[in-house]
Amino acid sequence: MVVVAAAAAAGQGPTPGALVRGSKTAGDPIPGRFIVTFAPNASTADAIAGVQRRVFTVAATAARKAKRAAATSGRMSAASVAATEFGKFEVEHVLGSQVAASEVGGMGARSAGRLAGRPPLGAVLVVSEQLDSKQVKRAMTAAAGVSSVIEDRVISVALSNAAAAPSCAAPSFLAGTVANPVGINWPGCWIPGVTKVAWFGERCGTYMTATSWIGMYAFYAANSTLVAGCVQYRARTPGGSFNAANFGACGVAPAVAQQLPTQLCAESLVGRRGSSGGSGQQSCIPADQLWGYTGQLDSPVKCGGVSTSSALYRGIRCGPGQRWVRWSSVTLPDGGRACRFSRNAADLRWNAQWLGQCGVPPQYMPLANNEIVHVNMKRIAAVVNNMLPDMTSAGVSIAIVDTGVDKRHPDLNVVGGKSFCSSEVKGDPYSDGFGHGTHVAGIVGAKNNGQGIVGAAPGVPIYSLKVLDSEGTGTTSDLLRAYEWLYYNARALGIRVVNLSLTGGGGEADPQCEWAAALAKQGLTLVAAAGNNKVNLMQEAPGACAKTLVVRAQENGVTSYTDKDGVSANDAASWFSNYLPVGQLTDARRRRVVSAPGEDIISTYPIDRQGNKGLPQGYQSMSGTSMACPHVSGVAVRCYAAGECDSDVDTEAEKLTAFSKAYNTAYPTYGFTGDAVSSPTSSQYLGYSVYAARW
Repeated sequence: MVVVAAAAAAGQGPTPGALVRGSKTAGDPIPGRFIVTFAPNASTADAIAGVQRRVFTVAATAARKAKRAAATSGRMSAASVAATEFGKFEVEHVLGSQVAASEVGGMGARSAGRLAGRPPLGAVLVVSEQLDSKQVKRAMTAAAGVSSVIEDRVISVALSNAAAAPSCAAPSFLAGTVANPVGINWPGCWIPGVTKVAWFGERCGTYMTATSWIGMYAFYAANSTLVAGCVQYRARTPGGSFNAANFGACGVAPAVAQQLPTQLCAESLVGRRGSSGGSGQQSCIPADQLWGYTGQLDSPVKCGGVSTSSALYRGIRCGPGQRWVRWSSVTLPDGGRACRFSRNAADLRWNAQWLGQCGVPPQYMPLANNEIVHVNMKRIAAVVNNMLPDMTSAGVSIAIVDTGVDKRHPDLNVVGGKSFCSSEVKGDPYSDGFGHGTHVAGIVGAKNNGQGIVGAAPGVPIYSLKVLDSEGTGTTSDLLRAYEWLYYNARALGIRVVNLSLTGGGGEADPQCEWAAALAKQGLTLVAAAGNNKVNLMQEAPGACAKTLVVRAQENGVTSYTDKDGVSANDAASWFSNYLPVGQLTDARRRRVVSAPGEDIISTYPIDRQGNKGLPQGYQSMSGTSMACPHVSGVAVRCYAAGECDSDVDTEAEKLTAFSKAYNTAYPTYGFTGDAVSSPTSSQYLGYSVYAARW
């Protein structure tokens, strides 16, 4: 993904030095734009003046060459090629100056006298695009007081396209999937804002890999109870307008719920959703257990006056090659004979919940639509024994540096923000046209409020710092302005953690790294995505910076968002995630690498936008190190709130990785295949799986 700076004003072409939207990719240089850093003891004004003189020398040479070319070619008059065409020099922003401090203040800025150390000094400069960038860079570097010069670059969200939105769904979706109906005529059952509708179905098609939705039911959003009389089944007569509208056909979604999946990705789990044989494959059972397979329920149920969490299943072989299971009956053994139930031909909804279909696992429980704790949160031990901390008033805030965060979302506690996105004339930090920043914010801090999902640090106050546009792209210079704002404002606002789910090339020498070090001296912990190019993570800032906690992605251990039990089904390193080559491994780098779930993560989405994979409006599934990163940011918030992370003069990255290392070492099965415990001699260092339950 890319960071693309400026869209031209309506009816006009792009201005010089601006980017044409969609024309660049992450890490690409932006013509005519340079980021210059100055020595700590340099005078900013003198340094800029010296740089300007050097650039004018290059421009004068270019102008003379253009005049000579015009005079000999006859295609244009020499007079039309003015020196000013090459002599453009604009100071777009001065970084780290006292003037800048007053400009970026607001929202309770700290006084400069209370800041630890001094901020990096520099400037964002714009020159003529017609000048040779290498010549300009050499000239700028030669100016007195200049320590480094880079071309401004495109930056981007760290989203994995390959894994973000597959066109198929796991078979467990057929056990029960919520969708937001459009145009449905179901009086008394579908009441927008009051009830929700779920569909269930079975396999169909030549290879049994398509979906056929056979029933739907309405339930109250507030307490998940069924609305009386609100269960409908597909009409027995094939075809017809009723079936097409409400249930679709084999491999065709209903007209009223086009977001329902139509194809299945893989073979069904024959046991409990989310269970695993430990190899990363979907679970299977020996054939001799078909008449006595014991499974554990997601939550205890009562039968015969006794509460039980186990169930005994009996079934038969079915499907292509007889390799699937169709469960025939379920017995709750602690409740006596009265607690044995068989498939009910008159109640297909009950069958879907308790017995499933051929090659489709049962749902077991009515869909929980109050507070859903998805498996990724259980995977990092953010929720233990249904308990988790409330970060609403813990005195710690987080900055989400991203595409913006939808302040209207009821599951998020957005308390402030600022836009630095130069490609948007009226930048609104609470407008998220791409959806990425809102998704990241939910993973960190979705509230424990009885609706939607829950984040790693529920209710944490969020500041939205917008640096990326509606295409998920922006510029390095805009990102540096956000860092500058954090330098002067973060601690006064209680911000201790900064989430950076973005990348854009660069390395350890990138100007971002100097700012990361300056922010660490203010007592901030910067958590950065490793990137999704399956390359050396030291190639991509901000994750390459020594003072950031860099986060890789690991598989989520789930087969679909309906899994709620937290038992791993596939626990390995994500194939797309960047890594640290052992040849470049140092103790310092080892101490700042950690992993977290990054595939098919369900989180918040702009409230007026429909989610994918059958998710309700305002929620979405995404994948990438962008999604892994906020899991760790949430853990960092918890550490600060608990008082164990307390440094006022440095990052707490190493403390966080040390805690995760200690737990992974003590409990080796907690981690993932390829981690630092299971593969200590691997050519790729993948770190330890983050652990949240300490706080």
